Amino acid sequence: MDVLTVGTPVIDFYARVQAGEIEKLGLSKGATNYLPKRRLEEIIKAIEGKIVLKYPGDNARNLCEWFAVAGGKCGYCGAIGDDPEGEEFKRNLAKNNIEALLERKKGTTGKIVALITPDKERTFCANLGVGTKYSSFEENAIRRARFFFFTSITVTQENATARTALKMCRYARKAGKKIVFALENWKAIEKKRPFFLDLSKSADIVFMNEAEGNALLGNWKNAAKLNPSAYVFVKRGAKGSVVFWKHSKIMIGALKAEVVDTTGAGDAYEAGVLYGLANDYSLEASAKLGAAFATKAIEKIGTAAEISLEGCLPAK
Repeated sequence: MDVLTVGTPVIDFYARVQAGEIEKLGLSKGATNYLPKRRLEEIIKAIEGKIVLKYPGDNARNLCEWFAVAGGKCGYCGAIGDDPEGEEFKRNLAKNNIEALLERKKGTTGKIVALITPDKERTFCANLGVGTKYSSFEENAIRRARFFFFTSITVTQENATARTALKMCRYARKAGKKIVFALENWKAIEKKRPFFLDLSKSADIVFMNEAEGNALLGNWKNAAKLNPSAYVFVKRGAKGSVVFWKHSKIMIGALKAEVVDTTGAGDAYEAGVLYGLANDYSLEASAKLGAAFATKAIEKIGTAAEISLEGCLPAK
């Protein structure tokens, strides 16, 4: 196995709506709105005719799908409910050749609704269901993996999944595995800055965007001082990305693309980078591969399994 991940399994619903509809639904535009199960179901019903895609989600799972589509081997840990959505999530992992290390819990699988407005901004509504209750310690899987990947979202709240992810991270570090930490949601990072700063400093590979870097470090450009021995990737959208390592800085330009939806672009970028590193590409080539994956992601609303990666993989 190249990459082992821990996440919170969810089913994603993508819908195109007008800006005014966000306010009518009583949501905070451009943010993640955590809602009770009943309220989330009401929103899904209200936008039913505008849903353009329903598909298993979660940042870690998204990364796994892109990684597996490229030909890499990865595993996903998480808790699903004893409901049809849980079965759907499990089938999806099998279909995409992602090793499933799942716990089935009594209750509902998490759901996230992504409302996409004409300005291409995304507003999320979320209920994580039993996704916060994962407790299996996959010692054997950690030993088989080269990289251990988790995101700030998985450990933001105090719950069983967060505790398990951090326990597995500590074990993976002692076992000599590369620790990969992806920062998500700048608002949450700002609230728990010391906690996330410690996690970032102890990781071998760190991913962040400009807003997350600013929340963590005051200015994303300070990423050069985060951990000189780590690879730190700063995603800058249309401006490309920057890679910091030791005393060097590598600028990676964005590829030309017609932006349809940016959902999942960061996950695709991270998958491309890790695929490159797992296959001994240079640091620069790995970052360029991440940019190529991200470009594929933003050109359509769809899944990695539906997108051809032909022409993306450069020579080593």
